[in-house]
Amino acid sequence: MKPRSIYQLFVRDCGNGTFSDAEKELGRIRDMGFTTVYLLPIHPIGSKGRKGTIGSPYAIRDYNAVDDLLGGARGFRRFLDHAHQEGLEVMMDIVIHHTARDHRWVSEHPEYYMHDENGGFLIAVEEWSDIYDLDFSCDALKQELIAMMKYWTEFGVDGFRCDVASLVPFSFWKQAVQEVRAINPDFVWLAESVNQELIPVIRSKGLEAMGDGETAQLFDMLYPYDVWTWMMKAVKDKDLKMFQVLLNFSLSEYRSGMRKVWCLENHDRARLAAIVQDPCARKNWLAWSFLMLGTAFVYAGQEYELTKTPSLFEREPVLFPKETTDAMMTIQTLNMLRSRYMHDLYAVKTYENEDAMEFVEYGKERSFFGCFNVKGLMQDISVPLADGFYTNEISGKEVRIENGHIPSADCPFFTVLTDIAGVNV
Repeated sequence: MKPRSIYQLFVRDCGNGTFSDAEKELGRIRDMGFTTVYLLPIHPIGSKGRKGTIGSPYAIRDYNAVDDLLGGARGFRRFLDHAHQEGLEVMMDIVIHHTARDHRWVSEHPEYYMHDENGGFLIAVEEWSDIYDLDFSCDALKQELIAMMKYWTEFGVDGFRCDVASLVPFSFWKQAVQEVRAINPDFVWLAESVNQELIPVIRSKGLEAMGDGETAQLFDMLYPYDVWTWMMKAVKDKDLKMFQVLLNFSLSEYRSGMRKVWCLENHDRARLAAIVQDPCARKNWLAWSFLMLGTAFVYAGQEYELTKTPSLFEREPVLFPKETTDAMMTIQTLNMLRSRYMHDLYAVKTYENEDAMEFVEYGKERSFFGCFNVKGLMQDISVPLADGFYTNEISGKEVRIENGHIPSADCPFFTVLTDIAGVNV
């Protein structure tokens, strides 16, 4: 799979909240080196049980329509065509675990939904009070959903980000992937899995919940939610060791072609700049997330190091300053390195080092070593490299490794290994 770098965009929060406003960002997104734009759901939002003034885009009233407030189907078509002209893929957010409470199926096809012992509509997660869960034992429902996916594929969409994919049966996804890929063999699938802690809670209710091992069999990409708790301890509390151990275990459990999406923030997670105050640590986490074997990911505004996560239930425009930031320049460099070096990587090993995130990546033609000063340390950092001079591909500078240590100021550090034998694996 080609190395992808995803930029997540909430159309409702762009300018006046239309596709025309979102289009204005495409050149900037392209210039930063992203390959893919991922849009939060663009469908009409339900009114019944609505949260906030506008409601959650994940409470969908009509899968085959585009919200008129965003510009409707015509606006989406123009956006899609413009993105393709810029060389960008477009991914849609597909939400099929549940619908809004006033989706027409609720009255026309109640058999499409899960019901409790008293015949009432069921929801797996109580706080999702604006939706009803769908029942995937219903064949007619599955046919409707797959027909919808095929419609958007033929419309020209390049991929789906599948909301709470872990709570939808494996057998359904297998059929959906096969039928969509019969239309577009290059179609890309990103699964939103769930935090490991939620899986036993869902299963205790007699409902289905897939672990990432199952989900990875079908999808091209997964979020790092299986290790999210420990990842956030590493980011927030600088507690790296357990995260490093679990990274090696986690990645060894999946098929080699699957890629983790190393998001540091997204629409329902805290902004990185809100939880990491040190600019040096933020830059190093950003570099790690782009150069770690997998898929890079940025939520709109992260390149400006914004601290507020926009509400899903109100319109809160994200103001994109005109000036170029250091983070934007870093992202541009990192995406250049991804396109240059990451097409043939097949394996990665994370080192256990309480002071930094370090890895060695193995490729068919060459291998790489990375060291990331995510704690913002001032002292030198130990590395498993032979002493000598190495080119830091990020800065372009020569870096000296002496007595098994690298100056912390030279991180983030990413170098091509000319001799893998010189690395203590």
